[in-house]
Amino acid sequence: LFRTCEVTSRVCMFVAFMVTTRQEEEWRLWWCILLADFCFTAFIVTVFGGAETTWFVRILCSCPCVFANIFAFTDAPNKRRAAKLVSRWLTIKHAAELVLLPLVVFLGMGDRLWEDVEDNWKHHWFMIIVALSASVLYWPLLAYLSTRSLHRSNMTDIFSACENGSK
Repeated sequence: LFRTCEVTSRVCMFVAFMVTTRQEEEWRLWWCILLADFCFTAFIVTVFGGAETTWFVRILCSCPCVFANIFAFTDAPNKRRAAKLVSRWLTIKHAAELVLLPLVVFLGMGDRLWEDVEDNWKHHWFMIIVALSASVLYWPLLAYLSTRSLHRSNMTDIFSACENGSK
């Protein structure tokens, strides 16, 4: 459920941005927002990625990180610290985009935005409800999964279990 909500909310946010701005002349370069997101994600992976030394691995990891935080549940001991740092920055980036992208559309389109929203609601109301539900549900699920005290007994990963042995 967590990953489904995460990917759905991120993809729907970008699709909504592209669909809403499709008719605006000054927004013909809508893909620049997605490219900028990818470049910033690649920067985060490069700077905070730890032991990843080849550009191929950095780019390969950055592609899915635009839509999902693949570093959130890394258990390998030698990657855990870097993955936690990258995951934190990706979460901050995703939260900032959730605020900034609609703000840019609102400020850029003005009154025309509401006409477009009404038209989209008439034709795509079910998808809008799914996108909003996934976007709202994602954050409590992330908080739950990130809070170790809520489910400490389930938190032992395979590497920690091997290190601790049978107790």
